[in-house]
Amino acid sequence: MIQIDVLIPACNEELFIQETLISLQQALERASKKFSFSFNLIVGCNGCQDRTAELAKPLADQVYDWPALGKWDTLKKLSLASTADYLIFVDAGASWHPELFGENIWRYLTNENSLGVAISYNPGNLGIIEKTYWNIESAFKKIELYMGGLVAVSGVSVFYKASAVKNAFLFLDEKFPQLNWLNDDVVLPLTMRFLAPDKIIYLSVTPLELKGAVQDLGLAKASSEWARRQRMMRGNIQWIQNLVPLFFNEAYSSPARQKVFFILMRRLLKVFWAYFVVFFAAVVTIHAFDMTLFTILLGFLALGSLYKPKTIKKLIYAFTASLMAPIDLFLWKSDSKSSWN
Repeated sequence: MIQIDVLIPACNEELFIQETLISLQQALERASKKFSFSFNLIVGCNGCQDRTAELAKPLADQVYDWPALGKWDTLKKLSLASTADYLIFVDAGASWHPELFGENIWRYLTNENSLGVAISYNPGNLGIIEKTYWNIESAFKKIELYMGGLVAVSGVSVFYKASAVKNAFLFLDEKFPQLNWLNDDVVLPLTMRFLAPDKIIYLSVTPLELKGAVQDLGLAKASSEWARRQRMMRGNIQWIQNLVPLFFNEAYSSPARQKVFFILMRRLLKVFWAYFVVFFAAVVTIHAFDMTLFTILLGFLALGSLYKPKTIKKLIYAFTASLMAPIDLFLWKSDSKSSWN
């Protein structure tokens, strides 16, 4: 029988770990009867200083309580120790709809050309700016799928073939020993596509009746938005510094990899999006400046900050992080001592 291991890295997630495990149990029990597989829920507690491990034990099949490893090393240890056919990475704080694991995911996952399946994820309770961003991002991912598959995923919940995940971890350990990768949502799928460029990471589009099929309860956790944005940006700089040069290495040159790199270009440009905004704003200001339109724009921004102040704050932090990206690209060097989890 096909075996699936659900790997849940957790760091101080006592508020959400039980809801995550219950939702997974319900959805996977339903799917396992339909598709005939067995599954294990495995929690890797990473330097937890709360009751995460204690609360997880009654609901999970295995709970590991390790000192602070960081998310990357937690996922690597869990993955390499697994003997399952397929792995599902789930963030602690994710909550699944009971019917999430449906026919489309199973068909994509078990396809011989598949490396894995990403979920079309769209958080709820967002302002108009964030909704617009997520809708545009979903559209681009669908385009990437038509061009040969994704090179980055939303890591709240993602399905992988176990052999592909293990190959990626071992390759990265060989090429970049002890490097503490900050962005598994890009590094793992990109490495899988690099190693097997003819294979596909599919995108499962959530049916309309199941909008909100994956909810990220962890977004409600109090945390520094600026620290989060800086971690995300430095995670992007890290794979740009280390993985992008591999595509120009003659030893790995192939038409299939060139196609993967072409898909990756959109992700590269996205890192520096603030400069495109500045350029566009400068062109408009120089050639079509109108004080009335400028005043109206400022008015909309002011209203937006009153209606959704968190959205405006996130936008400012994201914009600032993007502006700092070139500085990080040339001056910041990642190493195994990085403390991001």
